[in-house]
Amino acid sequence: MSPGAKPLGGRIRELVEYFLRLGLIGFGGPVALVGQMERELVGERGWLTREQMREAIAICQSLPGPLAIQVGIYISYLRGGFWGAWAGGWAFIFMGRCWIPSDGPKSFPLDGAGGFGRHVVNDAVDAADLVDDSRRGLGEERMLEGIGIRRHAVG
Repeated sequence: MSPGAKPLGGRIRELVEYFLRLGLIGFGGPVALVGQMERELVGERGWLTREQMREAIAICQSLPGPLAIQVGIYISYLRGGFWGAWAGGWAFIFMGRCWIPSDGPKSFPLDGAGGFGRHVVNDAVDAADLVDDSRRGLGEERMLEGIGIRRHAVG
């Protein structure tokens, strides 16, 4: 580890704090939230390069599901590995779902009924698998086939 590098636990804490705040005060559609992430995480915090952010957006746009949450989970994966993606994703989802009162207590993402939270987790797993498969050099056809099978079986 280089002298200025933060330990993984510190990075995960930063991810959770950032995505709790973004989920709480972020306003607008997915494009606005992704733009805010780019401005803050590339320009202000320096967590990612512009190229990494563009790659995150491109990969997540190719997947079905909520773009801003998937980009957030992918960024969290790059910054904190599997547990960073898990913690950052849930922090973002948690705050966003707490603000949606339409279903009362059922709108809570961990309500045991599955629903919204289950699909976001599936999408995050798909994105992480896509990255891992691309690093291992597996064919694009095999990656897309695996994603389709998982989404059909779980979704």
